[in-house]
Amino acid sequence: MSFIQENFLNNTIMSERIEFYKNRSIGERFSVAIDFLKQNWKALYKNILIGGLPLAIIMGYFWGQQINAQNNKSYLEKTKQRIAIIRSL
Repeated sequence: MSFIQENFLNNTIMSERIEFYKNRSIGERFSVAIDFLKQNWKALYKNILIGGLPLAIIMGYFWGQQINAQNNKSYLEKTKQRIAIIRSL
């Protein structure tokens, strides 16, 4: 068995509950945060996909519409300026 498979099996067998309200040093906080993410990655990604992805798609659409409107406005202003310069000649 490879190192990754052994490590995975050890982590799944020995998944102990994390005590949240405990005083820890900075290093222990990072370690516990990583352990928490390892234990709960499925629920975390599921909630991000269900809640965050549709919101990101909608925001991306409206952001693109806003940028497109700004580009069109500046294009129209430049076109008007060019027409005024041509007419003044």
